[in-house]
Amino acid sequence: MSWHVEVHQFRTMASKEHYGKPTPEGIHCDGRDYVFITIVRRHNISGGITHLYSTDRKRIKRLELKNFSESIFLDDTKMMHKVSLIKPVSSEKTAYCDMLVIALRKK
Repeated sequence: MSWHVEVHQFRTMASKEHYGKPTPEGIHCDGRDYVFITIVRRHNISGGITHLYSTDRKRIKRLELKNFSESIFLDDTKMMHKVSLIKPVSSEKTAYCDMLVIALRKK
């Protein structure tokens, strides 16, 4: 079996004036077979809670990826997801969250 693999890095920034929106589209699926989401770094933020849903939008789980390499592997055909807003803990410092997303689709 062959796979099409997409690798995306994301940095979501936040400030006291503008909260970060890791998933501005809200609850969604990525249109792939599987999605791997891993935290690279969180710096000076609160929020960024991952919410997992069934395809009929019933919440299944709420979890927070806090540390380097904490990850989620989703069957994107059976689940949806979103990540809550991120806010700076201290408005005096840069606030961001770095994520790595790997999406897999059967060819």
